[in-house]
Amino acid sequence: MANSIDALKPELWNKFGLALFWEKMVMLKRVSTQFKDEPSSKGDTVNFHKGTKRSVKRKGTNAIQRSNVKFNNIPIKLNQHLYDSFALTDRDLTVSFDTIVEETLEPAIEGLAYGFEKVLAYTAISGFLANSIGRLGGLTSSNVKSYGLKLNQFHNDNNAPQPRTTGLSSDAETIFLDAEIFISAEKVGDKGAALREAILGRKLGQDFIRGSAFPSIPVSSVATVAGTVNETAGYAIGDTVITVDTMTAAAAVGSYITFAESAFPYRVDSATTTEITLATALKDAITDGSAFSVVDS
Repeated sequence: MANSIDALKPELWNKFGLALFWEKMVMLKRVSTQFKDEPSSKGDTVNFHKGTKRSVKRKGTNAIQRSNVKFNNIPIKLNQHLYDSFALTDRDLTVSFDTIVEETLEPAIEGLAYGFEKVLAYTAISGFLANSIGRLGGLTSSNVKSYGLKLNQFHNDNNAPQPRTTGLSSDAETIFLDAEIFISAEKVGDKGAALREAILGRKLGQDFIRGSAFPSIPVSSVATVAGTVNETAGYAIGDTVITVDTMTAAAAVGSYITFAESAFPYRVDSATTTEITLATALKDAITDGSAFSVVDS
């Protein structure tokens, strides 16, 4: 009787595809897999939970006071259904399996992996504006250590668990690698691996990795519009609506704005030619006449 192995072919393609996919992914290995065994389909919402901080009390003569256990619910909608589809003819299938995987399946999986990386990276950035410690266009090879230490302090202050991972875009990684403190063998004790392989590895309490889909805004490729604040009393920390001198055109929604007195990147939520509403509140006070720059995202 002739062998019949057609049923194994989809499994073979699936195994190769998954192996390639996991090999290409960076971000996916660093996110919660709490729902990996939960059956879900495109469009469903899964609910992630996060516990709140607890407070302690000192025992005295009074009765024991019990505190409430509370978990915050974080709904996550499964609305990212990425795919790549292609067809193979009978003639295509006469080629060796290794060759056809290399020429068809591998490029398709690379595209899917890049798409997932981009989704995860941009999802992570949704919390960046409220938690940023850097400056827009402010990273240089002379201050990367300071930025790294501030980032580690931010993790410590917010009880971030170990291990900690910092994702770098290609241009940010280049700036880090340009700092001798991270690649000098006698300073990092890696026998020259950082300089030889151009890999930062673990530095300053976190693992530095580069992802092809990690976004950045290169200073050399953005259009900047300058303006000044128009409010005699100035603005305090926490304000979000800023009156400005009349601009020739309103700042685009989604663009970024930095002030001379508060160089954090603030995203523009809405704007007219005389008023700008920020997506996140001011972290520093700004005065009347303070210069600012609007940078296209």
